[in-house]
Amino acid sequence: MKLIKETLNDYLKFTEEGDPIKDMGMGLEPIIKNWLKKVGIGNYRLTKKFSINVYHTTLLSEKNIFEFPVYIKFNHISGGFHIDNNELKNLKGCPYSITGSFMCSFNNLKNLKDGPRVVKMSYGASYNGLESLDGIAEVIEESLYINNNNLKTLENIPLIIKGDLFIYENPIETLEYFPKEVHGDVYYTPSNILTESSISKVCTVSGSIVEYK
Repeated sequence: MKLIKETLNDYLKFTEEGDPIKDMGMGLEPIIKNWLKKVGIGNYRLTKKFSINVYHTTLLSEKNIFEFPVYIKFNHISGGFHIDNNELKNLKGCPYSITGSFMCSFNNLKNLKDGPRVVKMSYGASYNGLESLDGIAEVIEESLYINNNNLKTLENIPLIIKGDLFIYENPIETLEYFPKEVHGDVYYTPSNILTESSISKVCTVSGSIVEYK
């Protein structure tokens, strides 16, 4: 019996540092498909590198997700990608590009690293405790919601916001990184730094500059 057990262990090549799934030769594809089925995602395609293209809006809100499994990596979403109201501490596994809105509000994110690079509609990251915009998308085609966070600076924010900008309830200490243009309205909490006059001096706002108290 001992010999059989040792031989089986040698065959499976299990180690404390190993990956049991890989060692058993099960392959990633059925593991990924099982997870996608469990969270209700259909109409997708796996690439050769096992990243996931989804051809509909992906709704993963309120799923009690703390993080995506290491084998889950979304690539492109034809529609929105909503992961708000979870317990996420990072955005690892999120898609590279999204044709709809990206919503990650009401999580526990400190920054936006590993998030999407291209969002063709609005980007929502409110109520997270964000301390940095590091990792925010390079392209956001509509409004940006980053209100109710712990942002002292807007460093890394896109230079042009093509919709409304929501920055109220943040302890912003400098206007150095404020966007150059906002094509909609700006909603802010007034302070010694943020006033209608100071914002209008650094940013061309097509809409209104609105106090939010």
